[in-house]
Amino acid sequence: MRVAGIHGRRTMVTVRWRLDDDLRKVEALIVEAGWATMAGSFRRSKRPCLVAEGTDGDIVGFIQGLVDGYPPDGRIFNECFGPFEHVDPPHCKIDWICVSKRARRTGVGRRLLHHFAVEASERGCSHVALKADESSDAGGRLAFFEKFGFYPLDPQQPEHLQGVDLATLIKLTA
Repeated sequence: MRVAGIHGRRTMVTVRWRLDDDLRKVEALIVEAGWATMAGSFRRSKRPCLVAEGTDGDIVGFIQGLVDGYPPDGRIFNECFGPFEHVDPPHCKIDWICVSKRARRTGVGRRLLHHFAVEASERGCSHVALKADESSDAGGRLAFFEKFGFYPLDPQQPEHLQGVDLATLIKLTA
C-alpha cells in the first residue's frame, strides 16, 4: 500500500505482527498521541498487535485488541462495556489503534482495521467493539469509525462505545 509520507514523499507500508524490537517505536507513537501515561499498560499487555511499517523501518501505526473471546464464554467486555447482547459470542474488541500524525489521512488506519477484522473473522469472531478516545478530537475519531460502519452500542452514551459486524468492516476497509 502506498501512503503519503513527510513532505509529500510516497512510502510503502506493510502491515505485520509486532515484533519485540518494535516495542519502543510503538511506545513512541503512544506518547505522540498524548497517551504517555498508558505506555506501561501497553508494554504489559500480551494481546496481539499489528503494526504498519514503512520501507524506512518506521512504525507509522498500530492496532491491538482481543480476538479470541475472553473469558471462555466469549463475553470479553467488562462491566463498563457489556457484551453484544443480541449476538452470540465470540466477539472481539480493539484496545488501541493509533496512526502517527505524519501518516494520518493516508489509509494506514483503514488498513490496520482491515487486517485486524480479517484476523478476528478467521478466528471465528463476528463483531468488534471499541471505545473511542475522548481526550481530544472525539468528533474526528468518531467520524473515522463511522465511515467504516461503526455505530453506537450504548444509546445513553452514543459517542462512548462503538461496534460493527466484521463482515461490514472487512467490506468497507477493503
